[in-house]
Amino acid sequence: MVSKWKKKNYLQELKDDISNLLNEYKLSNYKKQAFAWKLNASFTRTFDESYLWNRALFLATNSCFLLLNNTEKNTALKGLNESAEIYEYLSEIRQISEKYDKDYLLILSALCYDLSGYQANAYCVSNRIVDFELKSLDNDIPLTVDNAIIEQIRLILLKKIPYALSKLNDIEIKNNLGLSLFVKALNEWYQYILKLKEVDFRKAVDMYTHTIYILEILIYLIYYSC
Repeated sequence: MVSKWKKKNYLQELKDDISNLLNEYKLSNYKKQAFAWKLNASFTRTFDESYLWNRALFLATNSCFLLLNNTEKNTALKGLNESAEIYEYLSEIRQISEKYDKDYLLILSALCYDLSGYQANAYCVSNRIVDFELKSLDNDIPLTVDNAIIEQIRLILLKKIPYALSKLNDIEIKNNLGLSLFVKALNEWYQYILKLKEVDFRKAVDMYTHTIYILEILIYLIYYSC
């Protein structure tokens, strides 16, 4: 009972923090400046891209946490949409996108748009992704699995389900339980979409939650790669 009470209070505090940030003048001002700057407007900029990046990160991860706990959905969706717009604006400013990687910013933006219900925006943003592949300076850290997951997410956002399924079948699992479960769940979801084969409708519905989880993983990866 005590733990449930603590969790409820924590989620409420998280919701309040997200709401307060969404109403913050500084965030609104910096975001508007970033939008104007990407349009090559002439003015003395005062916005800090690292501030926008960190706030987008906060909004995206914590909004996902609210959704995963099935609470404060409206606030969570607003937080995700705000993150999506920030990531998109940053991706279109050359000197900033070179620092954070333009295509990764677009992936994060598209995912946030999709999860917040703006599928058309997600599709348009995904269409601008030229090519993306995670790379590591340490050759001992394999990123094949991460890149396979990112490719599947991009193809889903582009509504290329048949092609995504063909690429899914090419993934080598190699005794990776996590990847095996991911591939199995995606395969069943694809089968449901393409053939209306209801092998497990609940899993098809749960893919929404899986996508949120994947978003958290992606944000974690980009945050610690900076």
